[in-house]
Parts: sequence; C-alpha cells; structure tokens
Amino acid sequence: PANVKDDGQTKIGSSTVSPLRIQDVILFVSRTGKQLREFISPDGFTYEAPDLAILADHIPAAGIVDMAYQQHPHSTVWLVLLDGTLVSMTYLRKQNVIAWARHQTKGAVESVAVIPDPGGDRDQLWIAVKRTINGQTKRYIEFMEDLAVEFTSREWKELHTDCALTYSGTPIQTVTNLGHLEGETVRIIADGGVHPDRVVTGGQITLQTPASEIEVGLPYDGKLVTLEPEPAAAGTTLGAYKQWNE
Repeated sequence: PANVKDDGQTKIGSSTVSPLRIQDVILFVSRTGKQLREFISPDGFTYEAPDLAILADHIPAAGIVDMAYQQHPHSTVWLVLLDGTLVSMTYLRKQNVIAWARHQTKGAVESVAVIPDPGGDRDQLWIAVKRTINGQTKRYIEFMEDLAVEFTSREWKELHTDCALTYSGTPIQTVTNLGHLEGETVRIIADGGVHPDRVVTGGQITLQTPASEIEVGLPYDGKLVTLEPEPAAAGTTLGAYKQWNE
C-alpha cells in the first residue's frame, strides 16, 4: 500500500452525481453538470472522456442532477435535469448508437432508480415526480412500463398516459378511485378507443358509454423530428430542394 501511484487521466472534473459503470466504461457528469462524458481507454493505455451529447448538447443544458442505467430490455441511461425534465440516452457503444430524447410530463421529475422487474426478465424504471394537483403540491412514485397490459380480450402494448390507472372487468360507466388526479383533465382510453377528456371531480369520472377495459391518466404529446435525408450525390444535398416520386 505504500507504493500506490494515482495519476490523473483527464482535467475535466466530475459533479457529485454518482457515475455509472456500464461493462468496461464509466459514464460521469462533468463538473458543470451540463455534459455526460464517457471515460474510456481506446487502446488500453491512454484515457479520454468524450462528450456523449456533442450532437445534442441542448438536451442536458439545464444540468444533470441524477441518473440511472436500465440494461434490459434496451440499454438506456435515464437522467433527471435541474428543471425536472426526464431525459433518456439509448446507449449501445459497440454499435456506435447514442440517441437522446426528452420525456416531458405534467410536473417535475426529481429522481430516478432502476430495479429488476418482478418477472425477472427486464429492468424497471421508477421515478419520483412532483406534481401540482388541485392546487396542492404532491409527490408520486411511478414506474414506466413497456410490457403489455393484460386485459380480458387483448393486450395493450403500452400505456398511453402518465400517472395512469387501468380497469378490466364488468362494463362500467363511472370510474372511481381517481382522487390522486382530482381536478385534472384526464385522457381516457376505453375499449381500445379514445374517449373525450374528462375532469376528475370527487375522485371519479363518467364515461359516455360503459366500457370494460379502461385506462385513465394525464395526457402527453409525442414528437419525432427526423434527420434530413442525404442521398448519394456529388457533394452534399443538405439545403437543396428535393422531390420524392416514390
């Protein structure tokens, strides 16, 4: 123990957010909190720490305050930003896949954790969310589920709302036990179709018609921005007018 030599490998510095070990790589948040860096040794002798958000530096710009790693079913790093935004980074280093996305919800995400799913075949993301419900500040412990939700007649491949509850059974028209969303406008999926939004009053809502398979929760909007196409040509075609015939 008297001859240990500790040599600094980078001059970047790290924040107080606990780093993640993913296989033989360490991911850490930079000292400023605005970068997620990868501590690697490409040749086994020298070390470097490239910025993983170099092509998406606007996404973690608010500052990273917490993160967790979900290995299965998809290799994903989940991060919480200072402004309460939940962010994901699909991370497949061997395939050079690094893809960022925002996951916005009503309220602010405060922390994340990943634990084994009860079925044992995947990892499950859990989040703590601060929401203002009916004028009061409340905190919810929620988990993000991508498995099929089992209903009597079919499977829903995933939920369509946040902070959601589901019902399956004898057809009903009044849905109760919704006190956690009191006063909120909720989105409803009833028997596979979109039902008009309702405001939760007295912990319940009334559907237009009875339904046997129901999901009720807070709405969110999905947005996808695709890359501009770059067909093979003499030089770049970015910025040029393009016309598609098939």
